[in-house]
Amino acid sequence: MLRTEFGGALAVVDLGDEVIPMPAPPREACQFDQIISTSPAMRPVLELARAAADSTTPVLLLGETGTGKELLARAMHATGPRRTRTLVPVNCAALPHDLVESELFGHRRGAFSGALTDHPGLFTFAHHGTLLLDEIGELPAGAQAKLLRVLQSGEIRPVGGVESRTVDVRILAATNRSLAEPQRGVLRQDLFYRLSVVVIEIPPLRQRRDDIPLLFEHFLARYRHRGAAPLWHVEPGALDLLLKHPFPGNVRELENLAQFLCTMLPAPADTVRAGDVAGWLHRQAASRPVSDAGPESLNLRALEEWAVRIALERAGGNKSCAAAMLGVSRDTLYRMLRGRTPGRGRVRRSGDAASKGNGTGCDCYPRA
Repeated sequence: MLRTEFGGALAVVDLGDEVIPMPAPPREACQFDQIISTSPAMRPVLELARAAADSTTPVLLLGETGTGKELLARAMHATGPRRTRTLVPVNCAALPHDLVESELFGHRRGAFSGALTDHPGLFTFAHHGTLLLDEIGELPAGAQAKLLRVLQSGEIRPVGGVESRTVDVRILAATNRSLAEPQRGVLRQDLFYRLSVVVIEIPPLRQRRDDIPLLFEHFLARYRHRGAAPLWHVEPGALDLLLKHPFPGNVRELENLAQFLCTMLPAPADTVRAGDVAGWLHRQAASRPVSDAGPESLNLRALEEWAVRIALERAGGNKSCAAAMLGVSRDTLYRMLRGRTPGRGRVRRSGDAASKGNGTGCDCYPRA
């Protein structure tokens, strides 16, 4: 009998019998009706996820980082036939490469240096339940081959063991779309097709902008009581900036913004203003790395075009913030954009996240 802690819950495992499952999170916190979305782009996604939740087939969740893949997987588990059993989420990218097989399939005492006791492995913890393999493309090739065998036979063999053990586990896998393409060589092709019985692609936040106001209000409600500022209202100008921002970090980036505003704005503040949002977006854009190494030519016009383009990329299309980075006024930046030579060194025009008449700057200043 082995007692061990996993994910903040206590599990008791008898390697000769069945697993006593870990306590599952409250069902109310994982239902589909808790997923905040009114966007038409999300309707087919939720419909497909609801239908797949009733089965035990593998599901492959595709989507950019921060789109809510784990949230959707939890909802599928909580409404499916295994909802009374354990959901074991695993971040494959966080598993040490030399211990991946031990963590997933277990090991026997003495199997390698430091293996002082038997370890059941995460598949054993998830017996009769669901295993969520997040960022599955990060698994090394050897672990992928063993995972394929588990999907085919339902058996695992601990590292250092000679006997196999049958497990009944539903697999939900999540990854970025580019990593899920078998021709990229990240996933074994046979494993990809075994996992992709049902494929659910979650669109990025920029493709479902209807959800931004609802999500922002939800996150403000979550954090307003934890920070100094009890933010209850959002200025139209601030909401306009949010609707025009590309959100490369998706829903997670929007949540970070709400948490920052509730925490950092002074206590009397009860309204999110455009300057608050613009300042945070400016700092986020300035901190993102830029891969462009600059123009090969030292021609002043080429350097100016390059600087303008990089500033706009860093500012996410916000011309006020881009002008501040360049040390020029917004009117000067507009003249620079209008002065580009057609067909030569044209600046890429992203969405303008600050309208001409909103009068917002790029910094978030403390309020009186």
